Amino acid sequence: MEECCELIKGHYGIETKSFTLSKWLKEFSTLCRYSRMREFGKRLFSPNQIIQSVTLYHRQIFNFRYHKAKTVLILQDFKHAKFEPLREFLNYIAVECPHQYFKEGARSSEIRTKFNLNEAIIKGKSNYAVRIADFVLQAVSDNRQRHEILQKFMLANDSVTVACEVPVYFDREDLEHMKTALRFDIPIELESVLTGHIDIVQIRNGAVHLLDYKPNASKEKPIEQLTIYALALSRLTGLRLYDFKCAWFDENYYFEFFPLHVVYKTGKKRLKIDRHQMRLENK
Repeated sequence: MEECCELIKGHYGIETKSFTLSKWLKEFSTLCRYSRMREFGKRLFSPNQIIQSVTLYHRQIFNFRYHKAKTVLILQDFKHAKFEPLREFLNYIAVECPHQYFKEGARSSEIRTKFNLNEAIIKGKSNYAVRIADFVLQAVSDNRQRHEILQKFMLANDSVTVACEVPVYFDREDLEHMKTALRFDIPIELESVLTGHIDIVQIRNGAVHLLDYKPNASKEKPIEQLTIYALALSRLTGLRLYDFKCAWFDENYYFEFFPLHVVYKTGKKRLKIDRHQMRLENK
């Protein structure tokens, strides 16, 4: 504790007592659930290997971060073992990212085409992401740093966030496959590769969650952007879109939806699910 107090003083210039630090650890332990996993993670990787960080120069600077130990531990749960392809993709993208796509391609955040949202159900709730944002952002005075500081805290301290600023891409071949083979209703046409960076990727409750931090979340609706992220990551990993959830949040609100509901229309198709793949058939 004393050593940590010295580090805080040296980095922030704030005097802290060891008993105060101990009190904080107890008070905010519910927001820092990775503490239960840390000892196991340290047996898998050395401290400097646990979180892999790569700076990506994609028109602007993105700091891709990937918690290798947490991902391995989460995948040991039976209901999450099927997400091994996501871990393989995160390992790959950290060293083999096709940077040319992100310098030349269109950005998913710039797509203005509107999806048919008649079948989409958006649920508002309060959860740990909201509580963590409310806690962390109190200490952020520069609004330009909100995303990165929140991402770093969640990656290091919660028990479900496995990566931040994850680069994804989606080309015409991917789009054609999803429109024809899977018969998804995707109202976009591509002349070049579509790219994006997912704010936060989590694995929890048997699903892959894609989160986007949005200040004033109650006034935002990034449904198209998040749906494209889910389509791209589904195609890159081979995971079913059925296994993805998307959400956006701030320190007050959290809104989530299933991207499958955005591109799959029950009035046109019937959904049949088997163990290996999702099949869409005409009525």
